[in-house]
Amino acid sequence: MTEKIYETNSYVKEFTAKVISVENNEKTYSVVLDRTAFFPEEGGQTSDTGFIENAEVISVKLNGEDIIHITASPVKAGSEVNCKINFTERFSKMQNHTGEHIVSGVIKKEFGFNNVGFHLNNECVTLDVDGVLNEKDIALIEEKSNSAVYENKKITARYLTTFEQESLDFRSKISLRENLRLVEIDGVDLCACCAPHVSFTGEVGMIKIADFSSHRGGTRLTIYCGELARRHYQKTYDLLSLVMQSFSANYNNLTEKITATKEETVKLKAELNRAKCENGFLSLSLVEKENVIYAITENLTPDILRYSVNKIIEKTDKVAVIVNVSENANMFALGATSEKAKEYFEKLKTALKVKGGFNSNFSQGKIENNKQEILEFLSR
Repeated sequence: MTEKIYETNSYVKEFTAKVISVENNEKTYSVVLDRTAFFPEEGGQTSDTGFIENAEVISVKLNGEDIIHITASPVKAGSEVNCKINFTERFSKMQNHTGEHIVSGVIKKEFGFNNVGFHLNNECVTLDVDGVLNEKDIALIEEKSNSAVYENKKITARYLTTFEQESLDFRSKISLRENLRLVEIDGVDLCACCAPHVSFTGEVGMIKIADFSSHRGGTRLTIYCGELARRHYQKTYDLLSLVMQSFSANYNNLTEKITATKEETVKLKAELNRAKCENGFLSLSLVEKENVIYAITENLTPDILRYSVNKIIEKTDKVAVIVNVSENANMFALGATSEKAKEYFEKLKTALKVKGGFNSNFSQGKIENNKQEILEFLSR
């Protein structure tokens, strides 16, 4: 059985241990020590990394009572070894796991919702609760969570007897068992947990709920704490600075300038579309028959086809038909100011393979025939 140093002291950065066994996994090695400060992947949290002597610890796993250190190179079985944890990574996880406890405690107290899912890696925390939260709720949770940080509350961890487990009200996603470890944040949260935490809430630094969304009938929160929160802020600040520079704006008028730019963009897009439609119409080689005016063209969009039909029927009571042929599909638009449109559409459907509906003397859709077959029909 491996002695778990991290359960009694989260701040150990280096330690010595005896190598109990080493197993060759071809590309990696499984190392068991008699004692370790490396936290294994457990309870939704990814493992610590670091070194055993010069062997890099890639990951750490729990196997019954033993903790398995997966290393990139071997160490000597039976030897005394110096071990070093990547403490920058560890402390960040301590900040974020403690921050998750604070947020979960606040949610339980304010809304009565339970933590039903948790994952912590080197990038962020995701937290799932079994109730629906809205933007106003999230703002309240973030405010109260950071208040708990500012108050620098004491955090303790201890083991409970079965009797104590039955008498205390604490958060837990597992059944009651012997040697259950309880992490308490004074006045904020009481939770069964195996992971390392900071000793005071002030060490969490800052809690930012960056995102939330519906998830399996409840809510999933994305949270950044401590150094991860600072990095998230820096990334957001850099992006915002770039946006302000692009709009020649500052904090006070950025929203106004973005709104004005969006409105101008919509206006310019409409003007551009009108110009494209007019140019497309002017490019048509129209053929006028007794009851129909038609054209067969290429490289025109459905909008231009519709526009062209409408331009033609503004000045005539004849049926207007424009067909755009391409390798993928032959698109058409058909219309008139009278019932002639309906009659012509029915003839079109009878003679050719047409996909499209008819509404208010107008139709738009596809013709599956080839160009020659379409031209023969239109030129009758």
